[in-house]
Amino acid sequence: IEPLSNEERNVFIRKQFSEDNQQKAELIINKLSKDSNIQYSQLLKTPLLVVLCILNFKYNPELPPKKSEFYSRIFDALFQEHDWQNKTGFERERKCNITKEDYIHILNTFSWITHFESIYYFSKNMIEDVFGQILAKDVYFKRKQIDKSSLFYDFTVSINMLIPDGFYYTFPHKSFQEYYTANFIVKKDEKTRLRIYKEFINKILRGDDALITQPLLSMLYEMDYKLFLKEFIRPLLVNIREYCLHRGNVYNYQEIQVQKLLSVINEMFYGNDADESIRNL
Repeated sequence: IEPLSNEERNVFIRKQFSEDNQQKAELIINKLSKDSNIQYSQLLKTPLLVVLCILNFKYNPELPPKKSEFYSRIFDALFQEHDWQNKTGFERERKCNITKEDYIHILNTFSWITHFESIYYFSKNMIEDVFGQILAKDVYFKRKQIDKSSLFYDFTVSINMLIPDGFYYTFPHKSFQEYYTANFIVKKDEKTRLRIYKEFINKILRGDDALITQPLLSMLYEMDYKLFLKEFIRPLLVNIREYCLHRGNVYNYQEIQVQKLLSVINEMFYGNDADESIRNL
């Protein structure tokens, strides 16, 4: 339950390699200790995420500067080689005859639906019900004759993106769900994205913003930079400025909301070094 410290994380990394391969472990540890990769030190707080990070290094010796690219690479690694530590080279068969992009599309939609219904732990029936909704709305999947049970098997066994946790399933980390939710949004046309960003702003103004999380917004900032900056960040800052000028006479802000919003926006621009950011904003 306690998040891994950096020291514990490094001990754990070394244990994933044999004595003959400790050079690889030290290479990963050195990469994670670089200032340019500080965001990974904040992310890699569970053994499972550390293992996924090691899996990333199997295919690419560098960590990407953007977290969104890291999540994308993790899916690629899981999709390409499921049992990469298995000396027999055993691969779990995928039951659905669809492409990697098809799996990602389903995962995006599944994440969008469940995130905005505040569902983070899923029963088998619940997963299959949502998959059934997604498949029923898509002529392409109907033509492919994809069934929800096969999809459940692929995501929980073959690809291992939904993992068992007691009697339920969950993502390796909640931020994966937020990444795929953001991915769902950025795949939409510009008109739809504008409508979504406007609704996000309205929810924030109403104080109904519990599900508009900082990780989700940060992903959108990375993945849809120009439109997100113009249609979400800028209008929000304008609203905050109006509040500060009129002290709430025009907009229904509470002072705590302004502090929270500035903190969230700050982290997008400046990372976790918040010393100067609020004054700059």
